[in-house]
Amino acid sequence: KQAISKSVLRMSNEIDKQILPHSIGLWIFRCNVNMTLSNVLNNPEEASKLCDTWISYHKMTLNQSEKVIPEYKAKPDQHLDFNLHQEGLLRSSLDHGHALHQMQNYPGAIQSFPRALDVAIGLFGKEHPDTAQSYVYLGVTQHALGNFSSALESKQRALDIRVKLYGEEHPDTAQSYVSLGVTQHALGNFSSALQYDQRALDIRVKLFGEEHPDTAESCFSIGVTQHASGDYLAGLQSFQRALDIRVKLFGEEHPDTAECYFSIGVTQHALGDFLSALESKQRALDIRVKLYGEEHPDTAEYYFSLGITQHASGDLWSALESKQRALDIRVKLFDEEHPDTAQSYVNLGVTQHALGNFFSALQSG
Repeated sequence: KQAISKSVLRMSNEIDKQILPHSIGLWIFRCNVNMTLSNVLNNPEEASKLCDTWISYHKMTLNQSEKVIPEYKAKPDQHLDFNLHQEGLLRSSLDHGHALHQMQNYPGAIQSFPRALDVAIGLFGKEHPDTAQSYVYLGVTQHALGNFSSALESKQRALDIRVKLYGEEHPDTAQSYVSLGVTQHALGNFSSALQYDQRALDIRVKLFGEEHPDTAESCFSIGVTQHASGDYLAGLQSFQRALDIRVKLFGEEHPDTAECYFSIGVTQHALGDFLSALESKQRALDIRVKLYGEEHPDTAEYYFSLGITQHASGDLWSALESKQRALDIRVKLFDEEHPDTAQSYVNLGVTQHALGNFFSALQSG
């Protein structure tokens, strides 16, 4: 991927030298380069750098076009189409924000999306798909920054536009309901979150049927909120429904299938059914190890959770082994000074204490 990424960048730079500086064809090519870097090659850093250049490029061209018209009372030439460059600024700003969001540079992303929103409203008006999408991106980033009240406003605005444009029964409308549910959940408004999630599920079942990835996603999301609200039995049913769909669609050895097994295990643990929880968590761990190998953050998390249930069921020696494995992976991946590593040390100490190994427990704690 790195070699392909460099080749794509090199090709972009070479073509850049040969095409007129205000070429719309070059802009379209650059947009394709950005999509390749960000989505296919998973190189958001390079995508972000290119977007910076494109944003400057479109701003410069727009400024020149504004000068040409009043001063010379002539139309801009064919390479200087005002609306196309406005749209180019919109796309580049959205792409820039998306790349920064992928890099978890949320303060940087939050600067790009309002700019995109302003351009979208100026170019298309308030009730347009691109305006709605700009609100979505803005809301997601506000959520990531912990500004949940602003995120709700932005996401609600996107939903209102989409309902007006598409009606209730549309994939984008369903996605807006999902996104609103995520923020309501983060605020602890589980009742509201469930209402949004259920609405999204109803739309998706009607549009796609039961056996569809989006339907499974909604079932899973509902289960998460039901679990968080303490309704473990309902949560278990929702997770099982999601699992059934994902196994049928993806098979056993798939990340989403493992996620379902793990969540079922966590809920079974909460219900006190430790034997079933151990089986579910072990199945999730086996899939993760096969997919990602031993030295992966998710593998460490699953070992850690398995150890928690083993401890609760009274199998302290197995719990010690699982928690130690999680610790070893986290130390190798994250180093000693990491919250997950600290969590492993603390919980390892809890099991050592339960085994009567107080000296080791003191060292771990």
